[in-house]
Amino acid sequence: MVHSRLTLAVAASLCLAAASVLACQVPVFRYALERWTADNYEVLILHDGPLSTAAQAALQRSQAPDSRPPANISVHLAD
Repeated sequence: MVHSRLTLAVAASLCLAAASVLACQVPVFRYALERWTADNYEVLILHDGPLSTAAQAALQRSQAPDSRPPANISVHLAD
């Protein structure tokens, strides 16, 4: 009886040790940061009437394709 329990304990510890050896060395968050593109933030601009010239200029700057680095936003206007 003791011999079978000892055998079971040794087999279980070997299985657990083998599982830890086969684990991935790269953390999931690191893989995600290096390989996944960032999603766009949804920006909703609520305004009453036409936008001011300063607000229009800021909106154009945020959507400019030559901005460094480009902002990952998607702008929606709601009058």
